[in-house]
Amino acid sequence: MRSEKLAIPSARDGWVMYYERSVFGEGTLHLHRELELNLVIRGRGEYLIAGGRYSIASGSLLWLFPSQAHLLVEASDDFAMWVAVFRPRFVKRLAGGRTELVAALESESLERVYGGRLDGLRYQELAVGLQRLSQLGNADDAWFNSGLGYYLNLGWEAVCGVTQIRAASRVHPAVEKALHYLREQCGQEPLPMMARKLGISYSRLCGLFSEQTGESLTSYRNRMRIERLMRLFRIHPDRTLLELSLEAGFGSYAQCHRIVSSLTGLSPRHLRSGIEH
Repeated sequence: MRSEKLAIPSARDGWVMYYERSVFGEGTLHLHRELELNLVIRGRGEYLIAGGRYSIASGSLLWLFPSQAHLLVEASDDFAMWVAVFRPRFVKRLAGGRTELVAALESESLERVYGGRLDGLRYQELAVGLQRLSQLGNADDAWFNSGLGYYLNLGWEAVCGVTQIRAASRVHPAVEKALHYLREQCGQEPLPMMARKLGISYSRLCGLFSEQTGESLTSYRNRMRIERLMRLFRIHPDRTLLELSLEAGFGSYAQCHRIVSSLTGLSPRHLRSGIEH
């Protein structure tokens, strides 16, 4: 599993960013040493967290701790949220008597997920505050850190006062591994071979995957290939369609054309043209 190293400016105790699914995609299964806050602004999504599948929607607040591998496995096209991360030492310094927060931060295998739907006033204060923090320039590091601490405490108090989010289902370990594998390795390897590497029969994995994600293995892999292809279009505008198709995991340009056209209604060439312009 990928342990992500977040790029936090040295003078700051965390960062705040606006996340839109249409711009960033759904990411990879990962974890990091920083505490993370998600405040959903628009749309709905499904998170895979510590072996469970959790639903979030507009108005939801979700905390993700260092020991909790997480992945946004599904999201509506309009899904957007504020994301804030906090350095561990910063959290400990501000936590004060919040022993539950400190214990969760230091846990090596935290199973509980802290999150829920906020009331309108708390939600609005957090949303407006995080937006303002995101707009502070480099000269405002002290103000940023002060505000970040305030919204850390406000967000923790808010989520402790609501009905806690519960897993809609538990995710089979093989499905969790397959999700990770297909996101990291969108290659040409036959899916039955992948199943053998995961220690499960192909038919069993197909059934479990469809049941727990609502999507077939083949469909999911093709979607990951297309997302990777679109990222490559942005990064390498001068490379050929054949080169990028192969790097995205398609076996040939012909296969890429067929799959992209069937799922998007556009040829790879037209899809690339839309991204470039």
